[in-house]
Amino acid sequence: MVSYPRSVSLPNSNSNPNPNPTTHEKSHHVRSTSLPCRSHPTISQLHHHLHSLQIWSSKPSEPTTSAWLSQGLTSLNTLHHSLDDLLHLPRFDDLLSKRKSSGWAHNLLEDLLLFIDAYGTFRSSLMSLKELHSSAQAAMRRRDEAELGFYVKSRKKTEREVLKLLPVLRSIRRRALNAVIASDVGEVLREVAVVTVDVSVLVFEGIVTSSSLMGLKARFGLGLCDKREIREVREVAAEDLRGVVKKMEGDVMRRVLERLVVLEDCMGELERVSEGVFRGLINTRVSLLNVL
Repeated sequence: MVSYPRSVSLPNSNSNPNPNPTTHEKSHHVRSTSLPCRSHPTISQLHHHLHSLQIWSSKPSEPTTSAWLSQGLTSLNTLHHSLDDLLHLPRFDDLLSKRKSSGWAHNLLEDLLLFIDAYGTFRSSLMSLKELHSSAQAAMRRRDEAELGFYVKSRKKTEREVLKLLPVLRSIRRRALNAVIASDVGEVLREVAVVTVDVSVLVFEGIVTSSSLMGLKARFGLGLCDKREIREVREVAAEDLRGVVKKMEGDVMRRVLERLVVLEDCMGELERVSEGVFRGLINTRVSLLNVL
């Protein structure tokens, strides 16, 4: 994760001919494109959330767990709440009205729209996966080969839809990194955009990995699996699910059904958390639009 250092502009002690300036004079001697002091609670919180997400995304969970993915989405939602608070600071209106900052703010408006579209699709995919895992449980109990075949095809189709979102997100990141930023405000907006992309990509990829039973081989709240369980899960996740289900009996069937139940619950929880991110992105865009 690349971090972009920021600096707080301080008054130049040599620029004021008055050796004893009044407090009122000092308070207005600040660069127009600088953010309020970093010690400001809202600014401090924003930087704290940025740093936390940078750490989160730099140390991916191995294997991917639902708790880790949920943590990333929750933290991303908190970050955008902090940005929304920043947008409501009185001085922020003036800062974004300056030419050096407003251009990048308008770019962020467009990027936020792409983020909102991406999370709308992502939430729909999570709901579809949840329903598919639920229907797979019933199909396995009935040993319905046709229904299980439909499950495999539909799951893969949904996973491909999620993967199609990644190039769009990565294009936002490239644009942000290549942009020429000439203000502290622009730097903050750039970092928010980059971190949002990095977290989203990891979460979207993690969901695709974990949506198959293969992704349950070691975690999702069931504890570590032994080698035999991992082998069984790999078999169930194979292409020919219809053929494998015929061989399942007793404990093997029970364990696979348990994993499907847990996976269904995980998809539901992640859909709930992602809805918070979706609404947070909308709120951020509305606030930024109002400021501009």
